Amino acid sequence: MKQQGKLLLVLSFILIAVIFLGKLFLLKDQNLDLKNQEERGMSASEISLSGTLVPTPVIATEKIKIDFGNNQKVEGEIAAQTAYEALEKFAKEKNIEIVVKQYKYGKIVTKIKDKENSNGNAWIYSVNEKTGQIAADRFNVYPGDKIEWKFTKM
Repeated sequence: MKQQGKLLLVLSFILIAVIFLGKLFLLKDQNLDLKNQEERGMSASEISLSGTLVPTPVIATEKIKIDFGNNQKVEGEIAAQTAYEALEKFAKEKNIEIVVKQYKYGKIVTKIKDKENSNGNAWIYSVNEKTGQIAADRFNVYPGDKIEWKFTKM
């Protein structure tokens, strides 16, 4: 019985140590992420529902390009908070029609001007030459970002 009590005490200590170290590494990652955000010119952060820090987007001018293929491109600058908002505002400014579909995970651009998503092609966005991994209306952009929308072969 005493041996089981000692084993339980040791296991409890190990569990507490693992939780403490996990929290320590999580805080270190958040601090590194905040440092990276500050370097990109992001503003103060807010706490998300999951308890992690989320940067508050700053409306600033970003470069935007729409690449229709066949050397047809439209470029400019626009102030926006998300990659989608940048496209929406820029398209309105340039009188370019866009069509989107709303899903539970966000908006997906299905058509820009006369180029429509199909089995072989789709509109894909990238920010700073990195393809977006979430819906564009949920991807925050920051001062100096380069947003590109490209009609891409799949």
